[in-house]
Amino acid sequence: MSLFGTTASAVTDKILIREMNYLSLMFYFYLFLSVIYFLVVVLAKKQQETKQLFQVTALPLVLAITAAALLADLVYFAAVAIPATLIVLLIPLRNLSIVLGTIIGGSFFKEKNILYKSALCLSMLVGVYFIVA
Repeated sequence: MSLFGTTASAVTDKILIREMNYLSLMFYFYLFLSVIYFLVVVLAKKQQETKQLFQVTALPLVLAITAAALLADLVYFAAVAIPATLIVLLIPLRNLSIVLGTIIGGSFFKEKNILYKSALCLSMLVGVYFIVA
């Protein structure tokens, strides 16, 4: 299911980028995500958990993750804007954010099965290397 969603997203991005600037596409992407996240927080009534993210101790981590995500999306949309870029190469590179999520989840949030998740991330990195190289 995730592969289908990622593929559909990459194809849609490539089609939309023909009609607009990549920065405009990035704006609409984040607007769409913001609406979805707002609905999830409101409908799931998780306001208390969300407030914990903005405590003074967690704020630097949240800001660092936000900056990294913005930079990664900026590079992704700039790459999509290049006409010669192949979607086949974009999809694995887009999924590399899973590695960052695994590192953050294991380091800061002490998730379970981190060794198993790390092995899966390593196999994904090897696959990306074979695709790109």
